[in-house]
Amino acid sequence: MTESQDATVALARLAGVLGELPDPSQVVVFTHPGTPLPKARARWSPKTHGFYTPRTTEAEEQSLAWEFRSALGRRPRFNDTVAIVALFYVASRQRKDVDNLMKLVMDAATKAGVWVDDSQVTVQAAYLLLEPDAPRTVVALAPCIGSLSRTPLLTAL
Repeated sequence: MTESQDATVALARLAGVLGELPDPSQVVVFTHPGTPLPKARARWSPKTHGFYTPRTTEAEEQSLAWEFRSALGRRPRFNDTVAIVALFYVASRQRKDVDNLMKLVMDAATKAGVWVDDSQVTVQAAYLLLEPDAPRTVVALAPCIGSLSRTPLLTAL
């Protein structure tokens, strides 16, 4: 599947959870190549008597944060509620924990300054899909106007 096809699928799923897509200028979508990695738990180090995050998790989170920044470009961060969809294409049927996959994406977005805080995400959907030849993560996000929005809804007169 091409990056353009990935974007089309992700946008269709995002429209599905939102009911419709907002103005295209408000939508962010990108494809991150490579096997999706779940967020690993912090580990205890007896040497330092403290917790640390595994290096592979840190590296993947930084890589995803870079993708978020690149996809955002000069667009300002989201200051209101947000909807996010992630498609995790994996190479095998090996068991994956989709909520830990999503946790890494959410933490990377926070690191990238996509939003002020990940509590702004009021709609979230994650899909785990098999794609042996091209594992990747596809992310789409957009503003989500709803009952928790801080922006007043405008009605037509």
